[in-house]
Parts: sequence; structure tokens; C-alpha cells
Amino acid sequence: MTVYDWRMRQRGGTEAENLSSGDVPLERELVVASDTGAFWIGDGATALTDLPKQGPITLDPTSGVATLPDGTQLASLSSQTYLLPTVAREAMARVLADRTTPEGAAVVGAQGDNAMTYLGTKQIEVLKSSDDDRPGVWEFIHDSPTGYLFHLMTGADTQPASALLGLGIDNGGQGIFINNKKRGVGIAIQQNDSIESPTAYGVYANQSSKTAPLIHVDHADGAKHALRIISSESKVETNELIEVITTGVSGGGYVSSRSGAVYWRSDINATQGKRVRAVQAIAADGNSTAIEPDALRLSTWNGADGGYWQKRIGQNGQSMLLQVADGTSGGRDTAPAKWFTGVEVKQVNGLAGGTQLGFYGAVPVGRQAAPAAATDAASTQAAVNNLRSALIALGLLS
Repeated sequence: MTVYDWRMRQRGGTEAENLSSGDVPLERELVVASDTGAFWIGDGATALTDLPKQGPITLDPTSGVATLPDGTQLASLSSQTYLLPTVAREAMARVLADRTTPEGAAVVGAQGDNAMTYLGTKQIEVLKSSDDDRPGVWEFIHDSPTGYLFHLMTGADTQPASALLGLGIDNGGQGIFINNKKRGVGIAIQQNDSIESPTAYGVYANQSSKTAPLIHVDHADGAKHALRIISSESKVETNELIEVITTGVSGGGYVSSRSGAVYWRSDINATQGKRVRAVQAIAADGNSTAIEPDALRLSTWNGADGGYWQKRIGQNGQSMLLQVADGTSGGRDTAPAKWFTGVEVKQVNGLAGGTQLGFYGAVPVGRQAAPAAATDAASTQAAVNNLRSALIALGLLS
């Protein structure tokens, strides 16, 4: 095979000569300015003077102002802030090359040829297709003890409806994935004391879905707590660490930043047979007071074998029961073999006179009538007998 070496010189002259020629370059014909390095690519129909001028872009190192080949200046471009890898720049440059409209874009060659700015809105082609198994298309490495890779700022005219970044998850996938591996912080938000608006939230989320929760956290067995809130020392009990506001009813409440106490204006419901509990200690030897669905249970550690003395104030139909267990149980939530009712108070008709009382498991009875005052031996004997019968009826005598 014979190989021939060719050298090719592009047509053109100085920039002034090219612009004054009035030529209409052929389609894909390249015309180069020998003095400035600018060039034009013909389309076969447009005069050279009307073709987009291509070529080197100058960047003032002091002001950061970049000047495009057509004279347009892009103010305050920082070569340190807008650096992009060459592969990413070239991929985006394919769709940002048109600078003939007000919403066009410009590729700025600062720091070698790796910087880019994008003016306006354009549709960028899919840069990672379904058969692309690379971890990422773009990769940026920050190896400085300070500063940012990207610094986005809002202007004076920014409104609540505008955003620095917009992510549209129209199908599957994740909007932002953070893989925290060693010593970093996934997301850091500094809510400064200079905030002027009560709605200038550090994080705002709006839940409208009836299908999926707004926040879902998976917690691995043995992992540290999924949420930790630390309050600086506060001298005011009403300072709120966490606040819950409900609309339509006067409910919700807050957790005190000073003491951690919960102040609540709504019911606290434990369902499915569960309980609300106050414990002396999480360990097995801590006394416990638990509100159960049908009773208030008090469990006292017996100090010996891990058992508990169980007492409870229970309910059964119209009755309130004061009960104790037949012995110690194996745990503060372990049901004893049997509950003994010490006192039963039964409400019969909702009136004070309808209240019945029973002791030691006796069937509740109404208030017993007082015996007549004794005047002699016979009436004394009758009074004693009536009193005995009343005490037996109440269960105080057997």
C-alpha cells in the first residue's frame, strides 16, 4: 500500500480581508483569519460577514471578564469556579454551540480549555444512555481544605417560586444520592441569626402524596440513632426544640429545649394493645408505670430474682378495679397467673347514690344503711348484727 503525505492550507487572509471579500463560503468550507486566529465555517448560502465567528476566547485574569469571538463580554467568570473536565465540556459543547439567539450559550476556554458558562435554557442531549454502566458521566474532585466546587447565589430579585437547582424525577431513580463513607457530612445547612422572614426555612418539604411517605428512613440493627437533636443550654422552659402544629383543631405541642419535657395539647393514643410507659430505668431492674388499654399498671422490682410486684387500676364494664397480682412475675410486662381484686367500684346509674362498692372480690353493693341507735341490750345486739351483715356484704368480713 502506498502512503502519501499531504499538507493543506486553508483559504483566507487577514480578518479585515476576509470580511471585506463579500464571499459566500461553500458548505463546510473553512475560512481562517491569518492574523487573529478567527475562523468561519460556510453553509453554502450565507455571506462570510453573516456567519458566526469562531475562534479563541480571551479571559482577563484580573477582572475575570471573558470576551467571545464576536465581541460579546461575559462578566465576572471565575476560572476556579467554572472549571469542567474536557470530556464534560465537549459533551455539552455539542448542544451549546449555537450563539445566534439571546438564549444561546458560550464555551469559555479559561484554564487551558476546560471552563464553560451556559447562558439561558437549552435541552441537553442524554449523556448517559440505558446501556452506559459507568458510575458517572462527570466526576469532580475537591482536594482543598476550604471553598466549594460550585458556588450558586440568589440575586436581589429572587422570589420564593425560583430555585438555584431544579430536579425533575419524572420516572424512577433518585434525585440526589449521597454516599457518606468516612468523615464527611452529607448535607450541612447553616441557619443564621440574620434571617428576617419566619418562612425562610433551612429545609422545606411539602407532602401531597397519598401513596408514599415524604421521609423514609431504614435503620440497620445495631446502628446509631437515625435522628439526634442537640439543644444548647436554655434557661427558658418554653423554648421549643420541636414543635408540632395541627390545623383545624387546637392540637399539637412542643418539646422543651430546656428540659426535654413534652407539652402536648392532643390525645396520645397507644393502639393494638400497646402501652404508654414511664420507667425508672431502661434496665430490667427499673420500676415502671404503664398505661395499658384497660388498666394503669404499676410494676415494682422485687430486688431479687428479676421479678416484679404487679399492681394495677383496671376497668371492667361499669366497674373500676384496684387489683394486685398473686405473686411476682418474670418481667414488668409479664401477665401474672391471676389478678386479685382488692376494691371494685361500680357505677350503676350515673348518680352518687348509684355507686356500689365491693372489697376482696365481693360483688359490689350499694351504700349500707346505718343501724338504729341502740337503747338497750336488745337494740345493741340488733345494731351489731346489722353492722356485721353490712360489712360481710361489702366483703370486709368473711
